[in-house]
Amino acid sequence: MKRTILSLMLLAVGLLGAQAQGTEDLDAKYTKGLLPVGTTAPDFVIKKAKENQPALSLSDYRTHQEGSLQRPGCYVLLDFWATWCPDCRKEIPTVKEIYKNYKNKVKLIGVSFDTDKDKLKEFRNSNEIKWTMYCEGKKWKETNISKAYNIQWIPTMYLIDPEGKVAYTTVVAENMVKKLAELDAAGKLAEYMKKPEFPGGMKAWTKAMDESISYPEIASKYQAEAKIKISFQIDKEGNMQNIEVKNYEGNRLSGAAYDKLSYQEKQDAEIAVKTAFSQAALQALQKLSAIKWTPGTERGKALTVNHSISYRFHLPKTALKK
Repeated sequence: MKRTILSLMLLAVGLLGAQAQGTEDLDAKYTKGLLPVGTTAPDFVIKKAKENQPALSLSDYRTHQEGSLQRPGCYVLLDFWATWCPDCRKEIPTVKEIYKNYKNKVKLIGVSFDTDKDKLKEFRNSNEIKWTMYCEGKKWKETNISKAYNIQWIPTMYLIDPEGKVAYTTVVAENMVKKLAELDAAGKLAEYMKKPEFPGGMKAWTKAMDESISYPEIASKYQAEAKIKISFQIDKEGNMQNIEVKNYEGNRLSGAAYDKLSYQEKQDAEIAVKTAFSQAALQALQKLSAIKWTPGTERGKALTVNHSISYRFHLPKTALKK
């Protein structure tokens, strides 16, 4: 029995070692022709210029002077992939984790070799792929970016440093996870994006909302509580604008007054409570809109940022069931 357990343990260790060796072997085999570490990453236009929006290029993420503003660079992760690539699809959960954990420290740019941009958009929406995407709409080997970066295998990842040079390459997303963790632990991944901030932070915002909210009478009547997600913009000067209620989650209505209602009256009551909560939240935010926020920034430059916050309506103690 002891020999069997020992054999199984040795087998497990062997398998883990083989798995680790396997990922290393993939990099040894498929990263040979990629641009060497230290090479300046070839520039390309990520987004073309639009009305009131200048073009965005990879080189914009390097340390550079922009007028009187010295803009620090940031790490950029280029993920070469395609929706039709089975190995790429398997890596999506890991790439999502990278985006979730490092989205304010590393600019993630997907580089797709799909030829149908509409299908790519549909795939992104259905799989909740939220990071920036670049696509020429051409076959893999016909794309300019594939030639510039010597892409012989997908998925392939390039990590570009803040000075615009190749810092690391891999064909295994998990290896990139390890590299980013190593850089982060060494303090080399600084936040390049900062969210707008209310004076005093979230606690101060919640307190200000609590003081500005008038709890709807109809909500108290029917023992109602709710969580509301509010979206708005904070412009470059820190002004709040375009306030909207985006999502509403309410509890089941109850109480003696509610129990006396007919089915239709209960339906109407639910709509009325939702409307009352939404209006109360909007009115409170309108009062707070005179307070300036610290605007959001990207590498030191103030931006107009879409922002959202959730607020919970808790039933006042005086309205609780006895």
